[in-house]
Amino acid sequence: MKRLLILLTTLLFNSAYADVWKTKNDWSEEYELKYQNWIKNDGFHKRIFSDSTSPYYGVPTDCADIIYAARIIFSFENKLPFKVLNPARKGIFSAKYISNTGNYFNSMENEIDRVKAFISKLAVHSGTTILAQTDTYPIAISDIRSGDIYVTKANGIRHAYLIKSVSNSGIFDLYYSTVPRVVREIKFHRGLPLFSFDSAPWGFRRFKKPNEVSLEVKEIDGFSNEQYELLNKVGSTGVLEYISDMLRTEDESIEGRLDRVISNICRSMNDRVDAIKKAEVYVREIINGRCVNKSEYDNYSTPGLDNRIFKQITTLQKFYSKIVNADLQLNISNSRYIVLEELLNEESSKVKLCEDSVSPITITTYFKRYKNKTLSSHPNDTESARWGESVERTDCKLFNSL
Repeated sequence: MKRLLILLTTLLFNSAYADVWKTKNDWSEEYELKYQNWIKNDGFHKRIFSDSTSPYYGVPTDCADIIYAARIIFSFENKLPFKVLNPARKGIFSAKYISNTGNYFNSMENEIDRVKAFISKLAVHSGTTILAQTDTYPIAISDIRSGDIYVTKANGIRHAYLIKSVSNSGIFDLYYSTVPRVVREIKFHRGLPLFSFDSAPWGFRRFKKPNEVSLEVKEIDGFSNEQYELLNKVGSTGVLEYISDMLRTEDESIEGRLDRVISNICRSMNDRVDAIKKAEVYVREIINGRCVNKSEYDNYSTPGLDNRIFKQITTLQKFYSKIVNADLQLNISNSRYIVLEELLNEESSKVKLCEDSVSPITITTYFKRYKNKTLSSHPNDTESARWGESVERTDCKLFNSL
């Protein structure tokens, strides 16, 4: 009898913490709307993982992680089920699904700790490709809204964005993260996604509800191939502009668009400052100055970011050229006008377009140095070499040329 009591007590104790969280509600259109508003109104905010006062502080993320994390956190806070297919399933002894009912973290009594560990587990077992191919489905263009996602692959690199909101002018507010997987503030971009899509399953998609996980995507309410039909008509170069036009209910002012494009450039320049600092610390303090290997290079080099900044500046240059050619009047500051004129003429300027930027060079200088290939994306190069201030370069292997 005593043994039986001990066994029952042990079973009860273990089952108390078996689930990541207990499910008390079911997904419905009402909860989907609540999820959209939660994303749109900063329930899921940029500092949710980097602010020490946040209950979710300390969760490391990269590209697709923040999208899974948002869905997990909302599900947990509303006691909703979360379930995706297990992509790492091997043999008959491996679970078919990864869900909040899995007993992965029985040793953790604190529920928040279990949720944070669950997010990390998904990060190991999932990724942008799985997100696109397995856990989401394509939606109609007119149905794109807060909480939906955009995923694509460009030049072999996968990108994933969480849609925070869509403005009346057809412009997106987007959250994203990047490699390496570290604790960081979630990054933000306003405008169209920086990279287009050229085929399914890439494009605009929505998370499957738990009861939809095993369904064929065509069986899911809300499924639509409209964006791929449009893609076949207009091509990958213009499809995002077409989608933006279809979502637009009012025009964006010239000054508004100019400010948006400039703000994105400034954020990207600050991202580069941050990336170079992280690489410098990693090389100096973690690997004691040795040459990075291929994996480390992928995590700490910046060829993709460098190209993104160049493309953003090119977009600004072309847009301002159209303004000048159309002889339109702009209500902008004199310093902004000077930089735009020098950018149009491809001259270097010491005038800052990004007033709060900590970048050691201006965007006009960056633009010129990128074209002349005097910037460096290599983690083993010095900070001055990374910005093109020095011509000296590391002898370490270059895995991916700038």
